[in-house]
Amino acid sequence: MKVLYLIDTLEVGGSEKSLLEIISRFRQTQVMMCHIYPGETLKAAYQKVSIPVISLNIAGRYSFQHAARQVMAVIQREQPNLLHTTLFRADVVGRYVGHRLNVPVISSFVNEPYSPLRRRALSVSGRLKLRCVQAVDAWSARWCVHFTANSTATKLANACELGISHHKISVIYRGRNPEPFLQANPQQVEQTRKELGLSVHHRILFNVGRLLQRKGQAELIRAMPAILQQHPNVRLLIAGAGDYHIQLESLITEMGLNDAVQLLGQRQDIPALLHLADVFVFPSHYEGYPGALVEAMMAGCPIAASDIPVHREAIEAGQTGCLFPRQDVDAISQTILWLLDHTQSAKTMGTNAQRDALTRFHIDQIAAQHEQLYKNVLESWQARQ
Repeated sequence: MKVLYLIDTLEVGGSEKSLLEIISRFRQTQVMMCHIYPGETLKAAYQKVSIPVISLNIAGRYSFQHAARQVMAVIQREQPNLLHTTLFRADVVGRYVGHRLNVPVISSFVNEPYSPLRRRALSVSGRLKLRCVQAVDAWSARWCVHFTANSTATKLANACELGISHHKISVIYRGRNPEPFLQANPQQVEQTRKELGLSVHHRILFNVGRLLQRKGQAELIRAMPAILQQHPNVRLLIAGAGDYHIQLESLITEMGLNDAVQLLGQRQDIPALLHLADVFVFPSHYEGYPGALVEAMMAGCPIAASDIPVHREAIEAGQTGCLFPRQDVDAISQTILWLLDHTQSAKTMGTNAQRDALTRFHIDQIAAQHEQLYKNVLESWQARQ
């Protein structure tokens, strides 16, 4: 079985990194990766594990017609049994080409792009554009033989918004290799602590994610004064980059929190930071399925996360972490303070979360689920030909 993966770019993102983790562990499937548009930060990482990468580097934001011709040529040359597309632009191109060449197509649902929360945050013109995108998405989705979703919440949302039958969508969670997170190198942890100017007396709150409004980092920052009032030695570290960086920097300065909050940018030492942290905080307004949350679970770090459907799939409140109402600054501060004040309970939750993550999210298990799905879909498709 030969599967060609089609994606927008190979820049650093949750989908791009997750695919690398998953397909590098396949045992019965030959794979190839093709990215349509410029952006290949992760290309070397794919090639390092012997995954061939085809870089089309097509100019323009969309250029669908040109992209379709190029992808068609790749498929005709490589002759894959199955095409798996991820992210909107690759979905549209891949679905069309698969239909034209009679190659079965699976598309991934990795988030909730048509969420009411997202619509409300957009301008009138932004909402109109999103409706157009949704119409194209729904129209092209009819050419897919199947879909994967990285959570039940993502499955239900996309099935409703795109008019897709539930039986055509299989939920496969976003897995992680647990090894880097189970035990951090003590020297690396101390090196990270020293580099960030932290002492052993500081209590560390940690967040990982792209810097976007919907990730809730602004509400987390606004919760800090109430936390610092009771625990002046708390420091908040936020790892990630994104379009909201300037706004978050301004908010930190405006609130006089420059000594208490650090925006770290992209980091390569996430396991060390998780083992440095007293609480991992994940205040997203909505998510697909957060790999960062899975990593925190595998590290056994106590978790405080927003009470949204996808987080409820990962976290059992009071058992493997704490949940707070979305966008509620007071609730964020009170939840964090409870975890800081109840260290033994927090530690127990972290241990429970780690055990649960190893059972449900181990990357080898996730890879095997993908291979089995491909086998089932291909056999069903061939039987109908």
